[in-house]
Amino acid sequence: MEKLLILQYIAFWLSIFLLPKNLTQLIYVIEIALFSVYWIHRYKIFSHNSSLIKEGYIFKRLLMGFFMVAFVYLLLSYVNLPKLWNVENLRFDMAYIYRHFMVIAEMAMAMGLGYCLYRTDYIFRMKKFQLFLLVLIASASFLLGGGLSLIGLVVSSISLMAMKFRMKILLLVVPFVFIAQSAYLIASMILIAVIVCLQPLMSAFAENTKTKIFALLSAFAVLLVLASSIVMEVVNSDPNAIWRLIVWTNEIDSLRQTGFTGVGFGSAYVTSNIARFTDNINMYFGEGNSGWEGLFLVANHNTFLNMFYRMGIIGGVLFMLINMMFVVWSVKCYQASDNIHKQYIGWSLANFLYQVIIILLNPGLEMLQFAVNYTFSLAVMLAVLLHANKYILTLKKIEKQ
Repeated sequence: MEKLLILQYIAFWLSIFLLPKNLTQLIYVIEIALFSVYWIHRYKIFSHNSSLIKEGYIFKRLLMGFFMVAFVYLLLSYVNLPKLWNVENLRFDMAYIYRHFMVIAEMAMAMGLGYCLYRTDYIFRMKKFQLFLLVLIASASFLLGGGLSLIGLVVSSISLMAMKFRMKILLLVVPFVFIAQSAYLIASMILIAVIVCLQPLMSAFAENTKTKIFALLSAFAVLLVLASSIVMEVVNSDPNAIWRLIVWTNEIDSLRQTGFTGVGFGSAYVTSNIARFTDNINMYFGEGNSGWEGLFLVANHNTFLNMFYRMGIIGGVLFMLINMMFVVWSVKCYQASDNIHKQYIGWSLANFLYQVIIILLNPGLEMLQFAVNYTFSLAVMLAVLLHANKYILTLKKIEKQ
């Protein structure tokens, strides 16, 4: 069953550019339902305490807490939270509640896909020829019109090929996959740095792990802010960059009016009076009635902020901790694994961080073209960590005997 699920998922991804937009979205909803049901069905196996090391168990608990908070907000959203909190100029439409909730369901889909990849051992058993074929298909589909929807697969396959063939020079191709946006250049640099420099970094952080991991994450966050600031300064005349700042400021203001408890699902991404802040509003929303619909469909270009915006401090913090714990879990598995697992952990961590940068500056889980990339990296990383987790626990059992 797992192999069939993976094959139909790959077929869906590679055929995105051939299908009409409405049909693609319908199929994507079916994909989410299939993998979510599969994951729920396998939950008792995935959640067994003894099958996860401490960091993996914490990650699982954070994930469950995130889903519980999301379901609470799903129910609360029918109350019309913007009206309840008197948020000025923020529209609400009950018809968009489930559309916005799909962001949460995509996380469940990623968990299901990751468990499928783990059960089939697909990542570790992939032959060089299969990988080369995957790179060719993904690249051809990308060039023929797949666009942003296939960037994640192209980057992942190229970086995996660089690792499998022991030719890290191939990573120099990655920054040129998509250079139209500065976010991809920043993400590419981080991906290359992690893959190339991970081993010496881990050696330096071998002792006093918690303190040093926290220091590493803090330094990463500071560098990210500085890099983003530099990029924003360079492109301050770009309407796209200015638009992001306007939307983020607008959302934070709306969030503040709710007492930082969140506006829930079904609320517009921005207030209806935002048009007065920018001259190119029609470029994003369209004119007339279609423009008002755009307020609910055009995402805020920052998935992390969107989690705070929809589910307040609790939901936003949980989403941040989930991503941070994924990194901590990776570090722990890396330090206790053999060389083969270390290579795969380094590769999957690099790809995951690449996608984290993208969703920090783009509508990550809110739009299909970005969501498939982030969820795929999440799934691959989960599969690799579960595999490494199993190896570590098996090794501990042997040592006890």
